Amino acid sequence: QEIYREGVRREESAKTQEDFARAAECYLRAAEAGLPAAQLCLGNLCYWGRGVPRDVTQTALWMERAAEQNLPEAQVRLAWQYQNGEGVPCDEHRAAVLYERAAEQWNVDAQLNLAILYFEGRGVKKDFAKSSFWCRKAAESGLADAQDMMGLMFFNGYGVPRDEEQAVAWFSASAEQGNADGQQHLAVMYYNGRGVPADM
Repeated sequence: QEIYREGVRREESAKTQEDFARAAECYLRAAEAGLPAAQLCLGNLCYWGRGVPRDVTQTALWMERAAEQNLPEAQVRLAWQYQNGEGVPCDEHRAAVLYERAAEQWNVDAQLNLAILYFEGRGVKKDFAKSSFWCRKAAESGLADAQDMMGLMFFNGYGVPRDEEQAVAWFSASAEQGNADGQQHLAVMYYNGRGVPADM
């Protein structure tokens, strides 16, 4: 733990590649000892090429070790790599499995990404009900992108009853956080008087 915390301190104050390299050395020692947080941090340095050569395959190896210990942030990063074939073969089903494991631990990014996979039928069977279930969880946690998606689901009746007032409420929540898609969708609702009185 102490060598990991030293790595965090070094990374947070790093200004040069040499500084990042010293952080990577600390993370490596802790990662090899089996600490999942260190494995995550080292994997991220490998991904961005900070203090070590950029190596997405090495990132995946460290994320796999941390994900096996049920660290949700590592599960999300590894899922993203499987989804996009970065450092691992493209495997959207494996991505969905990893997102679900992280989503069940209340990782909002995993919840939204899993919702999108269910919505589009990628790696899993298309299922609007499951999509709306996971999207709502992320939206209720305050994730602006999920709130905008929830608005679209209510507007179109995907996995939820069609309800334009609910759509406006979710678009508003997203828009108030500065989400451009939410702002645009809310503006269209006001323009057309859908779910709210028309108001130019």
